[in-house]
Amino acid sequence: MQPLSDEGSINFLDNAKSAIKYSDGIPTQVVRDPNFRMNLITASGVNPGQSAHAHHIFHLEYVAQFQRAGINPNSYGSWWGAGHLKNAYNYNKAWGSFFSANPEAPASKIFEEAYKLKILFGY
Repeated sequence: MQPLSDEGSINFLDNAKSAIKYSDGIPTQVVRDPNFRMNLITASGVNPGQSAHAHHIFHLEYVAQFQRAGINPNSYGSWWGAGHLKNAYNYNKAWGSFFSANPEAPASKIFEEAYKLKILFGY
């Protein structure tokens, strides 16, 4: 599933690895794609060097909720500057609040929230 056509700085990484590792069909581990940064460079056409962090739009802590809606968190990224690490805690907390209020949110509502957080956190 891809976001709306006006995706702005949210980049779709079409060759991303699954965010869940399975063993005999059973989810066993959350996996960060080791090629995430390189995939984001390819998708965005930008290599910011060390001036920006490759940021997962959909935090891996909530991989089960995203996967249930058909979203692979390793498939969506953006560049965040120096404030990334400082803002990451509050960004992740915002996703937790969203899923507390919307535990079965469909993809459309999740993407809507991602755009709201994009504006709020400025990525």
